[in-house]
Amino acid sequence: MIFKASRLSDGNKIFPLEVELKETCLEIKEPGLFNSVEVNYDYQFIENLKVNNRMIGYCSFSFDYRGKQIDVHGFTDDDMDEIERILDIKKKDYISSRNSSKI
Repeated sequence: MIFKASRLSDGNKIFPLEVELKETCLEIKEPGLFNSVEVNYDYQFIENLKVNNRMIGYCSFSFDYRGKQIDVHGFTDDDMDEIERILDIKKKDYISSRNSSKI
């Protein structure tokens, strides 16, 4: 599932960020004029998801990934609810598959 940040939010005027929730990772794509940067974050290493600015109109969220804080901004409340829900499911799926493989 792909979520695109709003152009009205801070820092996303020309090329808004995209967050894609893939089977094994969260991908953040920063489009650019001549090139774009795509970074994948494995669900198993995403920790401490925090959502900010829910009252202002657009949400920011951050998470820790292997000791580094990742910040993403410009998503609606509905998008943020869905991102949180899917991330939670993906993390639980990873943990359950890991536990079942140990048996």
